[in-house]
Amino acid sequence: MKKQLFLFALFAFLVFSGGQLGFAGSEKSSMSKGVHEMADIMIHLNHSPSSSEKATLEKMIKDKSASNWERTLANVMLNLNHKPSSSDKKKLTEIMEDKSAPPAVRELAAIIYDLNHKPTEDDKEKLGKMLK
Repeated sequence: MKKQLFLFALFAFLVFSGGQLGFAGSEKSSMSKGVHEMADIMIHLNHSPSSSEKATLEKMIKDKSASNWERTLANVMLNLNHKPSSSDKKKLTEIMEDKSAPPAVRELAAIIYDLNHKPTEDDKEKLGKMLK
């Protein structure tokens, strides 16, 4: 009886969690290519994206398979000039507060929101974890 109850509880958990167990280190495997590319751009950012990075961001904005969150983040990053504009900060706040957004998307939005010329060492550490 205990075994059946355990299996039922496990089954219910998997159904309601969407089958995604939050094991440590599994973030990258569930992270999209776009978020990974944006994290890579951010970790090296100094004031604004380079020409090649801007081209990458423009491709993401046009990518219909990218999520709205990813396209918004790419657009905000494309507009970066030392820090995000006040209108872009509003977009970032919406993403950070959207509980349906993946954790990596919300964290990337927070890093961009706090940007001042380049990511802090703490932010670079977070970005590095996204890239592993």
